[in-house]
Amino acid sequence: MNVYANTLTQKALKNEFHYVFAEHKYPGIPDIILNEIDSEPFMVGDIPVQPIKVWHLHMPVLGFRFGNFTYITDANRIDPIEKNKILKRISVLLLLLVFLNCKENKELEQNPLTITADKSSISYAEGFYIENHDGFK
Repeated sequence: MNVYANTLTQKALKNEFHYVFAEHKYPGIPDIILNEIDSEPFMVGDIPVQPIKVWHLHMPVLGFRFGNFTYITDANRIDPIEKNKILKRISVLLLLLVFLNCKENKELEQNPLTITADKSSISYAEGFYIENHDGFK
């Protein structure tokens, strides 16, 4: 099975699931092929994928745009340059947000996840709540 991950995530996978990458595997362990990615677009088969760097509290993580569909999970911040990658060709944004009951919440209130698009109908999700909008913020 192909797995696409940046260097930091590959290191975490190898540490957390060391038995998957062992030379001698016991029955039932998946055969993983790691493919290193960074911020540049890449292909999965014939599907173009655009990584989007977002923040999970203070840790950078990746969301992905597949054509006009963008998937971002566990994010509390998206930098402006990364928002531009989302807005290039978007009609659906699945956005699962992180809200914490701590001082970082004040940072989020001061710098909220705000994305504006000039589209006639955009769907997005926050948590599991889905709405249709003429534009979204």
